[in-house]
Amino acid sequence: HATVLAWQDPEACRRALQTHGMVIFYRTPAFDGVVALAEEARRLGLVSFFDLDDLIFDADEYARNSNVAALPADERDVLMNGVRLYRAMMSHVDHCIASTPTLRARMQALIDGKVFLLENALDTHLLDLADAPHPDRDPATVVIGYGSGTTTHDADFLAAAPALLRIMEAYPQVRLAVYGHLDLPDGFDARSHQIVRVPLLDADDYYLALSRFDISLAPLERTVFNDAKSNIKFLEASLFGVPS
Repeated sequence: HATVLAWQDPEACRRALQTHGMVIFYRTPAFDGVVALAEEARRLGLVSFFDLDDLIFDADEYARNSNVAALPADERDVLMNGVRLYRAMMSHVDHCIASTPTLRARMQALIDGKVFLLENALDTHLLDLADAPHPDRDPATVVIGYGSGTTTHDADFLAAAPALLRIMEAYPQVRLAVYGHLDLPDGFDARSHQIVRVPLLDADDYYLALSRFDISLAPLERTVFNDAKSNIKFLEASLFGVPS
C-alpha cells in the first residue's frame, strides 16, 4: 500500500510517516520543510530514498547544457539554484532511485548508499488512453509532431532542424505540429503555412494529439545531461503506434 502526497503539504507528510515503513522523496528540493521530513523519517527508522529521472543535481553538466545557457540570466539562476537543492537532498536520504544507467552511475559517485535502477514505464491510465477510440489521421497530410513541456529544449530541437526544413521544402503535404514551448530557429518562417502551433496542453489532451501524429520527434543535443534521460517519449509514442 502506498500513499502519494505533495511535499508542499509537510503536515500531511509528517502524519503519514507515522504509519508507513518507507518513504520516497521524488524530485524534492532540499527546502527546510523537506529536510525536516527526511530527518523525521530517519528518527522513526524508516528507509528513505531520493528518486530522480534527470541529471538535475550535477551543476557542471547542467551548466554545459546549451538549452540552459541560452536562457535569460534570471531563469538560469533559478534553475542552477534548484540544482544545488536537489544535490543537497541526496545527503539526507539512505538510498537513491535512478531511471537510467547513466543517471545511476552519476548518483552512485555522490552517495554512500545504494542507487537502484527503476526504468520509467507506462501506467494503466496511459494504457487505457491508448485503447480508447481516436480520430483517424488525415491521409492527405503527414504530421510530424514535437512536444516540449519546458523552455529548455531549443538547443535540442536544432539537432533535427536542418533535415526537417529540407523535408518540409520537398514535401508540401508535411505539417509540423509544435506543442508547448519552442522558439523555432531561422528558416522556419518561410514554412509558416506548414506549421501548427499549439500552447501547452494538459497531459491527456497532449496524448490525444500525439495519437494523430504520423511521426514523433524527440531530438537531443549530444551531452552527458541528455544521455542520462530516459526513453519515455519513445515509449509514449509507441503506445499510440507512432514511430519516433
